[in-house]
Amino acid sequence: MFGLILANAALLGAEAYSAVVEDWDQWLHLAEHVCLAAFTVEILLRACAHTDRPRDFFRDPWNLFELAVVVSAFLPVVRENGTILRLLRLARVLRTARFLPQLRTFMVAVGRSLPGTFSFLVVGALLLYVYAMRWRSCCATGSRTRVPSRCSSSSSRVSKPAS
Repeated sequence: MFGLILANAALLGAEAYSAVVEDWDQWLHLAEHVCLAAFTVEILLRACAHTDRPRDFFRDPWNLFELAVVVSAFLPVVRENGTILRLLRLARVLRTARFLPQLRTFMVAVGRSLPGTFSFLVVGALLLYVYAMRWRSCCATGSRTRVPSRCSSSSSRVSKPAS
């Protein structure tokens, strides 16, 4: 399955280039359907393996993730929106963390750093907003009031040469 996940990711990369899509459109769609069929068979086999204890199937987050990706490929709303479907299919690459422990460690570290990164982005956005509102209130050229001299550009000020 690891090879199939990587092949699916390579197909997604190929679909990003319009020249490749124009030349290989039918083959890309065929390969996409083959990958979808293989992933569907895989999730069905995994579900069948848990028939005696179905709760265990739904307790594994990877099973739920894979089930969501496969089921979404069959939903008309998602199938018609190619961008959403591509993102969901690309998210399947995250499953490779199951096979590579170093990647899993990296993903856990990135996941733990996201709250701090998000807080930093919020503070930066608020700071940018405050300065933008300050500039707009005193320096906007489209305002009805006269633009204060402190906000006019330095190129409009002509200094007299010293004599």
